[in-house]
Amino acid sequence: MFENPYLDRLKQYLTNVDFKIVAELEKIANGENNSPSSLNKLEKAKKNILKRIAEAQESSSFSVKQEIANFEEKLGISFEEITLVEGTNKKVAIPQNKISEADLSNEIYNLSQSINAVKNQIKTSKEFEKDADEAIAVLRVLENQTLINEIKNVINSKRYNAMFSVFMIYNKFYNSYKVMRSEESTKTASNIKYTMNLILSDLETRGYKTESVYDGPLAIYAPTLSIKDRGLILNDQVKGFVVRTKPTQEVQILASINDKFIIMTTKTFVDFKSENWSKQN
Repeated sequence: MFENPYLDRLKQYLTNVDFKIVAELEKIANGENNSPSSLNKLEKAKKNILKRIAEAQESSSFSVKQEIANFEEKLGISFEEITLVEGTNKKVAIPQNKISEADLSNEIYNLSQSINAVKNQIKTSKEFEKDADEAIAVLRVLENQTLINEIKNVINSKRYNAMFSVFMIYNKFYNSYKVMRSEESTKTASNIKYTMNLILSDLETRGYKTESVYDGPLAIYAPTLSIKDRGLILNDQVKGFVVRTKPTQEVQILASINDKFIIMTTKTFVDFKSENWSKQN
């Protein structure tokens, strides 16, 4: 969406013709070609392509404006109100509030529910099915009883909420493996960090209030969107995604169920934002 393949092809043709014109000029300068006929044909072709590009740009501008209007009507919100940001690593501040004794069992319950939800997500996801090694590695971290017991201990003894307890303990283990610097420990550290983010994303859907560095609705630009970004797809602040590769059907269905738009583009973040998110500039 918001792309014009025909216009892109014309621009590529123009580039090719420019290269050929330069080559012909070099031949003439070197005395290899005394006939200007080839150069004249190329100049004529370039003029024709430039004319077609101008026509296509005018048509494309109208189409893009119409498509934006259609999206805005469907979303019930103006793109002017949506901030386009780059990258799927949504920076948030984890809530650090402490809980009362009466809420301890509820926090332990939320922790167990999130761990089980992530397990089910991995076991049923077609994306994880394609990468069995990664799925097994993450499941091992999820089922690590030492990690689970330490998180429960922080909840029970220090009275921190489940989300902050997960963040503290997983980061503690992550840093422990990271300093070892061996290939195996580095991989383990990466799996711990990744698993932590999956649990935090699920906990965020259970009412834990994080604070984003951005206010208001967001659209996220990223190279791709996968089931690993489930937390963002479920996040109410995120209204949609701009991606460079087509997501799997599994991801598209999840996005559709949660009323998120997905825009495909071949452009860089800077180009897309300046050309298609111009209301923000």
